Amino acid sequence: MQRFSLNNLLTLLIVGSVGMIFQAGPMSAQSWIVEETFGGNGNDRGYNSVTNIQGGSLNIGAGRSFGNPASWPNVHVEYTDGLGNAVWETVYEIRSVEFDYSIIQLSSGDIAWTCGVNTGATADSDVIVVLTDAVGTVLWSTLIGVGNGANEVSASIIESTDGDLLITGYSDLTGSRDVLVARLDIGGALQWATIYGDFARDIGRCIREVPGDEYIIAGQTASFATSTEGLLFRIDGSGGLLWSSHYGGFGTDAFAALIYDGPTNSVFVTGVWNEGPNSDIYVVNADAAAGTEIASQVYTTANPGLEGGRFINRAFTPGNWVITGSAGSPLGGIDAFAMEIPSTLTPVNWFRLYGGVGIDMGRSISFAPTVPGLTEEGYWIFGMTDSFGAGNFDHYLIRTNLVGKSGCDQIEVVDPITVSGENPNTLLIDQIVEWDQINVDELPIFSQLVICPGQYVGPFAPKQADTQTPSHFAEAVSLGPNPVRTGAGLLLEFIAPEEESAMLYITDMQGRELKRLLIKVQVGSNKLTVPIGNWAEGMYLLRIGGMHVSYSLPFAILQ
Repeated sequence: MQRFSLNNLLTLLIVGSVGMIFQAGPMSAQSWIVEETFGGNGNDRGYNSVTNIQGGSLNIGAGRSFGNPASWPNVHVEYTDGLGNAVWETVYEIRSVEFDYSIIQLSSGDIAWTCGVNTGATADSDVIVVLTDAVGTVLWSTLIGVGNGANEVSASIIESTDGDLLITGYSDLTGSRDVLVARLDIGGALQWATIYGDFARDIGRCIREVPGDEYIIAGQTASFATSTEGLLFRIDGSGGLLWSSHYGGFGTDAFAALIYDGPTNSVFVTGVWNEGPNSDIYVVNADAAAGTEIASQVYTTANPGLEGGRFINRAFTPGNWVITGSAGSPLGGIDAFAMEIPSTLTPVNWFRLYGGVGIDMGRSISFAPTVPGLTEEGYWIFGMTDSFGAGNFDHYLIRTNLVGKSGCDQIEVVDPITVSGENPNTLLIDQIVEWDQINVDELPIFSQLVICPGQYVGPFAPKQADTQTPSHFAEAVSLGPNPVRTGAGLLLEFIAPEEESAMLYITDMQGRELKRLLIKVQVGSNKLTVPIGNWAEGMYLLRIGGMHVSYSLPFAILQ
């Protein structure tokens, strides 16, 4: 690999403080135990997390629901305790570039994070590195790449043994994307910045320290083939290149994260193997001294799709490794996954899926220690979801046990709510199965899945072509009592022109979904009692949607 030094370009890589960064006030905390989302009705994608010094999760991602400007993602950080209760959340109002975000908690307790940012002065993006105290108050911020006419974006940040900060990402200063690595002291002063690559698409995704104040970077490269490959290279503490290696086939392969193993002096790397119509989970074990491949493995799930490893970490059991990323869902979308593998890479110790009918991705996995109220160790998994939450993408945080099970891992396969009979709201439980053992083809027609209390996913009915023009209700719909007391039931009555299955939703006036039910609609008169949860006083919306029926009805809740 050809190396380009930035030593003669440092006059262009101007380092400056960030005057436009604005810290909004902490947002209200959300309390939960096992699984939760953070965000609003915009696209809030979670990208990176670490276990914080309290045993909770420190998360970072894009935030488009809060703060300004709305057209650019802000930076959204959450700090939870060991039970998953949000201790604080802060939105930093900057024009971040939604490529990647990375966050760490330093040995001092302070927090450092990085991403790409657009200052608004030019169309170019720069790297921002921010140091805050333990509650998110900004101490300093530094820009790398100001005014050089190029785009710089970061993807990973670490604290070195001697207390410096190192980042990796990419720069297009040479006209193509090259790996960018930079080193700052704890006061934010740039020590050096170097780019590595040829005139192709080379990107740094993850940086880790190895003994001797040296560092290994994982990412992707197109400098050695017409397609992309996984990239590893090692540098000394001043940025000098020691070795580089590339891995993969003839498709679009890439590395996303690595972890160093001291006892074997090797690295375990995960990423994407894409040599066919679908991508797969890719893991390589390479010698840290020279980059020589020791072993590699490609993992394909039972539901092939856009799959890949995104983060790798040490498992609780020495000599094993845990990985998270995205995998094909039995429901037809994309799920977050977690898996544990041994140092031999096979066999897989366990594999779990997390998510719903939408797109759900794991981006980080870290150890979750015991805390008061939880006596079992486990893992924090963090990423993004559009299956659950307040709408669009939200930050997605899960706590599992040591074999990847969460409180939402067992599901119930249930029949739909009927709209006739003396008790129209009875759920008939057919079976209880593991989430990763679902075969949609074997589910009863018009089944739905209850993943967690109050969370419904489905329906899984065969899609039939319907050439008729959808119509609204033939006659008026009634909903009462209105207002209704919390814990009571709303009686919904309507006339339908055709028999079908439809979805019933209850949302608040900000669009946050509170309840989702599959109902069987009969020709003619229908009656359904909808239970009301323990929700706050205010206005809500009940919606029904089907091929032949659709309606929205406002109602009020009183305590």
